[in-house]
Amino acid sequence: MPGLVVPHMDKEPIRVALLLPLSHSQGNAKAVAQALLNAAELALFEIENTNVLMMPKDTFGTPSGARRAARAAIDEGADLILGPLFASSVREAGKVARRANVPMIAFSTDRTVAGDGVYLLSFLPEQEVKRVVDFAFSEGFYSFAALIPQSAYGYRVQAAFEYSVQRQGGYIPQMQSYPRVAEEMFAPARIVAEYDRRKAALEQKEKDEKLLGERPPSQDMVFDPETGTLVPSTPEAPVEQYGPNTGGFGPDGEVLARPANQETWGGVSYQAVLLPEGGTMLRSLAPLLPYFDVDPRQTKFLGTGLWDDETLGKEPSLVGGWFAAPSPDMRNAFSRRYEKAYGKRPPRIASLGFDAVALASSLAGLPERTRFAPETLANSSGFAGIDGIFRFLPDGSSERGLAVIQVNPGGLEVISPAPTTFQRNEDVMPRFEGEAYDRREEEIGAFQDALDRGALDGEVRDQGLEDQPVRGTGF
Repeated sequence: MPGLVVPHMDKEPIRVALLLPLSHSQGNAKAVAQALLNAAELALFEIENTNVLMMPKDTFGTPSGARRAARAAIDEGADLILGPLFASSVREAGKVARRANVPMIAFSTDRTVAGDGVYLLSFLPEQEVKRVVDFAFSEGFYSFAALIPQSAYGYRVQAAFEYSVQRQGGYIPQMQSYPRVAEEMFAPARIVAEYDRRKAALEQKEKDEKLLGERPPSQDMVFDPETGTLVPSTPEAPVEQYGPNTGGFGPDGEVLARPANQETWGGVSYQAVLLPEGGTMLRSLAPLLPYFDVDPRQTKFLGTGLWDDETLGKEPSLVGGWFAAPSPDMRNAFSRRYEKAYGKRPPRIASLGFDAVALASSLAGLPERTRFAPETLANSSGFAGIDGIFRFLPDGSSERGLAVIQVNPGGLEVISPAPTTFQRNEDVMPRFEGEAYDRREEEIGAFQDALDRGALDGEVRDQGLEDQPVRGTGF
């Protein structure tokens, strides 16, 4: 079927469809979709490629809507499809695109919907976890804990976390999952904090101190060869020197203080804890660990890209924490241009709309047979965008150059810069294989199917869009 005729173009245009949930029933998801469209239009304006015709299509935030939008785009001659946003929509639209042999660059973070002509231009949590765990190991951390949300996003983070820690030779003595309901976070947080064990240790210590106080201390006697008599022994300095995370004696033999609330004795069995949450849920979860005597000054708090929020420094328990995300420098410049054009700051993921259209425009100048061919899109050297370098992998997922960022009271600070080039043999997060991961994939699939069948709002909630659209990255 012939495509649309565009009178003002002096040659046949390159048609790029943009599939977004512009009429989503959830207001925040709808706002994110509009911001992605705005960013895409900004890219067209700044790059000034008059040969590219962008065709926005509304998916209504449903799989069936995405399928219809993809079909309409192909009927109108689309050479490339950008979007959709949600995993369930990408799955359905991808079927249509594959049958028509039209490549799709989607914004989902669910790796299972990629491949066979569907590419993901998104912030994948697996890579964020691997980057921050690798950095932690480089800083001397080797034992980890985690509090994992019971969601498709959480399951993927957990698989990547286990892989990344085990790959480095570390171990995970504590890991619990929790429902994404603030009232139900207490019990898992208490377990990860090892609160009951450490409270019992304090009670036993106090009993021992009381018992010692009720009787005179015994004194060991030793033979003194110079006098030929027994004399009191001289106590030696403690042989064991425990670190500040375990209680006991410090490097100079001094007794280390307990946490400020004085309810436990000794530290936890790990050095760092992963909290893959964002928005108000993170602000509800993070303070629970200090509440149960985990001192964030002694135990490093780690996060994913959901932590990419300049206001996190206002939460004391997160100050000093680390997470992996694209370097903010170029994104901040993009945000200023967006705000000048549209009168407000863009959501965090709006840059994906800009980069997708910029990539399509840059490839539009290539010959027709190669411009969007697999070997072109999967160029191992990658591309540069608002969020730094990225490249598409053979399985359709993407790899990004990520920075490690620290939460400070006044904002965010890059403490390990993002790479500027890709190494040819760089270690890439694999698609997990084996019996255990197959079972995990079945759990994830069942979870996603339940969302698709009757809980569209639940899918939005799982992505973190319900409270802060500027931070949602878990699609």
